[in-house]
Amino acid sequence: MKKNLLALIVTLIICCCFSSLSIAEMAKEGEAVYHAGSSGTFSLLTMEKERSQVNYESLGVVIDAPENCPLHKATFRAMGSDHVFRGSSSGNGFLVWTRPNGEKIYATIEKTGKLPESSKGIATFVGGTGSVKGITGGVEFSTTAGIHPSAKATYQNILTAKIHWKIP
Repeated sequence: MKKNLLALIVTLIICCCFSSLSIAEMAKEGEAVYHAGSSGTFSLLTMEKERSQVNYESLGVVIDAPENCPLHKATFRAMGSDHVFRGSSSGNGFLVWTRPNGEKIYATIEKTGKLPESSKGIATFVGGTGSVKGITGGVEFSTTAGIHPSAKATYQNILTAKIHWKIP
């Protein structure tokens, strides 16, 4: 009897300890604000003084999305192209987030900006894998200007973003 009681007490203690460590369940629908850090490389093709083409590849991590957000602790990779004319830029590209469990969320990017100031854009979800398959919605983002690159032909960024999503 004492062994059974001791086993029950130990089981209750373990359950209480580990229940507080459980991860929040991802919401099927919602909105959130988050920040991300990224770094990337680019190639530049200049056409006279007023026009250039910039192709980029960026890698980053979502820093502070809420636990119930599909992008919580996600990493990302983006590739795209910007056309710059007289200091104004517009561009598009593709973006893939990888969630901690390996699932992917895919998006297209449309953005505009004024050099050397920050840029703004929209990433529109176009698909996903696993539990985020069929995700809709997107992310409105802006980048922080004035961050000096750590090496030639690279850039670093802090992004502020607002996500809205719905998962079937």
